[in-house]
Amino acid sequence: MAEHAEFVAVYASELADLTFNSKPVINTLTMLAAENAPAAHSIASAIERHIVTARRSAVSQTRIIVCSVCRAWLAV
Repeated sequence: MAEHAEFVAVYASELADLTFNSKPVINTLTMLAAENAPAAHSIASAIERHIVTARRSAVSQTRIIVCSVCRAWLAV
C-alpha cells in the first residue's frame, strides 16, 4: 500500500473535486483506477474515506464512482 501512497493522494484529491455529477471527473477517476488496478485496495480505501467524510450531496456521485470503478476492474 505504501508504494501507491502518492497516486492515492492524487486520486483522493481528484475525488474531493467531485462535488456534483460531473461526467468528465467520473470518467477520469474511473480511468485512473482502471490503469492502476494494482492499487485497488488503496483506491477503495480512499473512496470509502470520501464516502464517510463527504457532504451528503456528494455521496450519490461517489456511488457512481464505485459502480464505474468496479466495472473497470472487472474488465481488466
